[in-house]
Amino acid sequence: MTSDLSPSRRLFAANVKRREDRIDLGLGALLIAREEYPRLVVDDYLERLDQLAAGLAVEIDLDAGIGAIARTIALYMAQEQGFEGAADDYYDARNSYLNEVMDRRRGIPLSLSVLYMEVARRVNVLLLPVAMPGHFLLKLQSDAEEVFLDPFNRGNVIDGAGAQALFDGLYQGRVKFTESMLGAATKRQVLSRMLNNLKAVYVQGDDAERALRMVELLTLITPWDLDEVRDRGLLRFRLRRFDEALPDLEAYAQYGPPGPEIETVRDALRRITSA
Repeated sequence: MTSDLSPSRRLFAANVKRREDRIDLGLGALLIAREEYPRLVVDDYLERLDQLAAGLAVEIDLDAGIGAIARTIALYMAQEQGFEGAADDYYDARNSYLNEVMDRRRGIPLSLSVLYMEVARRVNVLLLPVAMPGHFLLKLQSDAEEVFLDPFNRGNVIDGAGAQALFDGLYQGRVKFTESMLGAATKRQVLSRMLNNLKAVYVQGDDAERALRMVELLTLITPWDLDEVRDRGLLRFRLRRFDEALPDLEAYAQYGPPGPEIETVRDALRRITSA
């Protein structure tokens, strides 16, 4: 129930339930960051996005071709403002929080892409998110052509063949490239991927409390996702929040598919009921 949520989570839930073109991606990303930084003043960072956009507006020519527009954005964000990929500490959670990316000027492909999108949007340039497996890109398109930006690699501007070459370099033939990988994602998918990245970092670091926060936000985006309901229940179980874990685990035990996951859930249920 949204009435049981904190004001920050109620705002997040309201934002992700909007029509796709009304979802505020920057706001959503900053509300995710507030889970880790509860004193974060969201409006201050939104104002800083406005300031970044004001600087870009002076330099960009919206009547130029999309290649020139993309290169102007890349030059401004990467070279003038100094935003770059965090190659040496890629899995540091700070690289996924938009406030930290703005403060430290370092991020992973997804968080940098969100930053580029929000700055570009403020100067009336629509950069589309491309959730290519293994590496997040941005796409700028016209009726006649499309180009891709790679914010992680200093805003490198490439065409479709360049995007495929990047993918092939990552996977070394282990995964077959398809054109559908360069399709645009939705804003909900972007926020979900951001949360899943953070969830993975915290699960890997055995930080159940922080992982649970990410899962709880994920279930505000997709409350019907049974896997996330399961993970929410198991994380609450690990944290000994048994009353909260019970309905999630019971739901998965009833509706989940056969396999090791359901046995893990049933074992947790037995331990709760026998406690």
